[in-house]
Order: sequence, then C-alpha cells, then structure tokens
Amino acid sequence: MITKSGPRGSCGGVGLVRVLNLSVLTVLVCLAASTFAAPAPPVPKPTAEQVEAVLGKPVAGTEVSTLVKALGVLPEADYAFWKYPKTKASAAKFDLLWRQQGLRLLIRNEQVELAWLYNQDVDGFGRYSGQLPGGLTFDDTPETVAKAFGPPTTKPFLLERQLGKGGPVVNAVQLSYVRGKIGYDVEFREVKPGVHRIALIVPHLK
Repeated sequence: MITKSGPRGSCGGVGLVRVLNLSVLTVLVCLAASTFAAPAPPVPKPTAEQVEAVLGKPVAGTEVSTLVKALGVLPEADYAFWKYPKTKASAAKFDLLWRQQGLRLLIRNEQVELAWLYNQDVDGFGRYSGQLPGGLTFDDTPETVAKAFGPPTTKPFLLERQLGKGGPVVNAVQLSYVRGKIGYDVEFREVKPGVHRIALIVPHLK
C-alpha cells in the first residue's frame, strides 16, 4: 500500500511519499513512475559513485531512481524468502536483479543493504558495464587490486562456491576492504582469471 502526501502519481524521491507494507510490486511501480515518467536524453552508464550512493538508502528513493535511469531498464524482483528461512525478519528481504547488466541489490527493511557487481557468466549474470569502484577492472588480479587499494582490511580468506545449481564446487579467495564509509569484497575464483564479482556494503548494516 502506498500512502501519498504529495502530488498525484508521485513516488519515491519524486514528491513526498511514504511506503507502507512494502512489496516488490510497490517498489517496481515506484521505480517506474519516478524513473521513466518522461522521455530523457541518453545518460552514461552507471558511475561508481551512483552505485555507492544507493547503499543504506531507501529503495524508493532518488538515489536508486538515479541508478535505474543510468541502467536504462527496470530490475527483476526476486523475493528473498525463497532463499532464506521464512521468519518475520526475512520476509522484509528481497533482491532486485539486473541479470543482463550484471547488478544485484539486496533490500532489507526498505533499505539497500548490499550491491554486487558481476563479471560475465558469474552466478548467471552478464558483465557489469558500469564503472567499477576505485578504478578497478574485471581483468585485475589479487596483486593489482592490492596495489590499487593497499593491504586488505582483513586477512584474505578462502571460500567455496558452487557453480550453478548442482554444479561443481570451486575455490575462491576474497579480499575485503573498508574505504571511507563503504566496505568492498573483491572475489576471485579458480575457474578463470580476473575479478569474478565485487560486493559493496555499508559496514554497520552487515
């Protein structure tokens, strides 16, 4: 249900809107209304700052709307309770996916908690075509990431990742950093060289 105190048709960061009993349908309606309400000139692909700006912000806010506009397409909504225990807390958690554009946002309690930027064919996503944080590229290695970001904030650790449903399990290494108010997890997997995905998070929301 959307309770409006602004102009008719306003939503999210456009007008004064309060979102109650948030549902994925409500979010998509808000994003569509605020992002594609009128024709706009072509915009560049998302900058690193536009992705970083959505962290900790309302999903129906102007920061998310700006990011959607830069991507040029609405996301696919994925209810997270299909993947998490069905508790009252997890019911307010879901994902917004741009599979072809290589981006995933985790929404919890109406706020953006995490953003993942994917390399080509990682976890079913296309290659993220926007700007990566800190000048990183998907061709980077652990050595070049350490050169750009410095020593990891925490000791690098090994992970195991399953490649697709029922697929093989491979080793991965994650380098974690905190730069300013944002945490960055840069993940590499043994199946092919280069960065596989980058997770961005506001550390206090972890």
